[in-house]
Amino acid sequence: SQSDVDALFLRMKEVIAPENEVILERIPQNFTVDGSQEVKDPVGSFGRRLSSTFNFILSDKTPLDRLNMVFKLSGLQLAGAYANAMIVAEAVLSEDEKSDGAAVVDLGGSTTNVVIYHGNVIRHIAAIPIGANSINRDIQLNGIPERSVESLKKKYGSAIAEFVSEQKLIQIPSMGSRSKGGVLRRNLAAIIEARLTDIAEFVKAEIKDSGYSGRLSFGVVLTGGSASIEHIDELFRRVTGYDVRVATAECG
Repeated sequence: SQSDVDALFLRMKEVIAPENEVILERIPQNFTVDGSQEVKDPVGSFGRRLSSTFNFILSDKTPLDRLNMVFKLSGLQLAGAYANAMIVAEAVLSEDEKSDGAAVVDLGGSTTNVVIYHGNVIRHIAAIPIGANSINRDIQLNGIPERSVESLKKKYGSAIAEFVSEQKLIQIPSMGSRSKGGVLRRNLAAIIEARLTDIAEFVKAEIKDSGYSGRLSFGVVLTGGSASIEHIDELFRRVTGYDVRVATAECG
């Protein structure tokens, strides 16, 4: 009955997180009746014993304490905190992708989040400590002023250098009395490609470690600010070997 399922979830809420960590989510991976019959929804099944395997999503306690303090000082009560990766995956995946398997790769500034869905259940979540900020730093180290990096990357960047004309020179606006400079678009693309390849390799390794590398019928779905870089889907396709699409407002 539903009360049996509720009792199982209540037991999971009694599990204590490791020191200095907080459990954000408890996600059931499956339900088993009498130790053998696996069912998606156990309510209505006949049996004597109900069991399940849960994935626990953990967070450091200090950032959440600080977040709660900010709301408290503002006179507001924080209703809840959720793992960003889970919310993004829910927003960009279709029902078929959730069912048959897909990996959502959220390219953020400081981190790249990976969420793997299969059988309508989140099977794996990981945060890779490298993101768009690393690309920006690499561009800046090649003589591009910090104030111009983001706009150049968005307007002229490409994830694959070979697709870009080698002779195309991008002018960098002067600042004060300094003269204008320029950078070849092929060189800019080479910088971006190198760092994005690193990120894609980490994503590939994370998918392999999840145990679901052979069950992602819909491949990889890219989202986040850097997902708009031209040809990024092709780069991830080459590195990971999966079909790749970039999430949009129209298709999730």
